[in-house]
Amino acid sequence: MTMPTPKGAFDVLTATEYNQIIAALTTVQRLLAPPLAMVRRAAAQSIATGGVGTNIVFDTEDADSDVMFTAGSDTVTIQTAGKYEATLFVTMGGSGQFYQVTHNVTVRVTQSGGGTANLKTPTFTAAVADTIKCAVFQSSGVSQNLTATLSVRRVSD
Repeated sequence: MTMPTPKGAFDVLTATEYNQIIAALTTVQRLLAPPLAMVRRAAAQSIATGGVGTNIVFDTEDADSDVMFTAGSDTVTIQTAGKYEATLFVTMGGSGQFYQVTHNVTVRVTQSGGGTANLKTPTFTAAVADTIKCAVFQSSGVSQNLTATLSVRRVSD
């Protein structure tokens, strides 16, 4: 990244010099505040028993620095390409649950068990418009309620 030549107190910046400064600031801002979405399912979502997975529909946005999420959606959409990590924390009654986090259609992490689950994906490369979704499968014999929190953050270019 090229920075403009230092100027005197009353010298005028050219458009190229101005754009160089803005580009440098944008890079610093991305390093200090990388794209991040933190969303949760605050109201209980009922998950039917059976073999069909149910996507978690998130109803609350706690942070979204890159306009990646729309409330009431089951999808976080990447707006800035780079390497990302996703973390899902789920609380659910009963037993026989299976949780997964997908990037596009690729499963990035799974976990089985009951009660609570904390899943963290390995770092993955995401392009603009890629999607992150979370699904729950459960076989307890009756519907179960869940609450969940999802954090998706960019860790590098």
